[in-house]
Amino acid sequence: MSMIDVGFSFAGGGLKSFSHVAAIQDLEAHQVTIKAVSGTSMGSLLASLYAVGFRGNALEEKLLEIEQRFKDKRILLKPTLKVLPFIKDRSDGLIDQITFDGFIKTVFDELQVTLLSEVEMPLCIVTTEINTGDIILFSNKPEYFKNVGEDCRFYEKDIELSKAIAASCAFPLIFQSVELDDLRLVDGGVRLNSPGETFNREKIAKVVSATTMFADDHSVDYSMVNVAIRSVYIMMFHLEKLSLHNSDVHINFPVEFKLMFEVGKGPEVISKAKEYLKEHPIDYSLLEKKNNLFNLWGLLD
Repeated sequence: MSMIDVGFSFAGGGLKSFSHVAAIQDLEAHQVTIKAVSGTSMGSLLASLYAVGFRGNALEEKLLEIEQRFKDKRILLKPTLKVLPFIKDRSDGLIDQITFDGFIKTVFDELQVTLLSEVEMPLCIVTTEINTGDIILFSNKPEYFKNVGEDCRFYEKDIELSKAIAASCAFPLIFQSVELDDLRLVDGGVRLNSPGETFNREKIAKVVSATTMFADDHSVDYSMVNVAIRSVYIMMFHLEKLSLHNSDVHINFPVEFKLMFEVGKGPEVISKAKEYLKEHPIDYSLLEKKNNLFNLWGLLD
């Protein structure tokens, strides 16, 4: 049975989002073609890597290479109260955007991709405007996507791919917000952590969404920083559940919250995700092309 081409939604979740690699590899093993991708926060990095051509094992290897480089540069140390006295002069995050954007830019410059418009596969990256609360979408081919409400709009200019990713990843308190024209952008997960709703169903017949929700996760660290981060995560978690109604296939990897910013745990997250899919296989019958008169004549392709 042949499969319908799909749109794939990469949810945010920090290092937890590395689990999406397992879903991508499983879809590829079942000959499911991904026609367009949408991503939020860390999911925007995975979506971008996929959109520029990384598939299967190559996607996994590239992602882990990026993680190792990130770790070697010590860009993100686990936030604790010890760092708070040293950040009073920072605007709104522990990590400045020049450092983070510069890191991401180097990754894509090496791949000879600078601008979002240079990406061939339809790609949508989700951010949140902190002053209005609006959802701002960056896309190279907006006809494959759509607004998800009156307070959602596309950014109409071209943008460096690294800047769009940095804006989508600007998790409150951890990464500084991104200034762009008259916009002040933070993590897209504040409004739309699972961006399956962004696909235009006139272009994309089926949507597969991958998430990392873990309902039974109990925090044991009640430091000020951890409570603040966890509070934002809880908000994202519940909004995420509401946004999944537009997905035809939902793959949830129950990854613990504590791994969200544990740089270096990528291999473990991916390995556990692969094992999870062995025990909880995807129902591919939901993505099968149906033999009817319409698709016999090729009218649904």
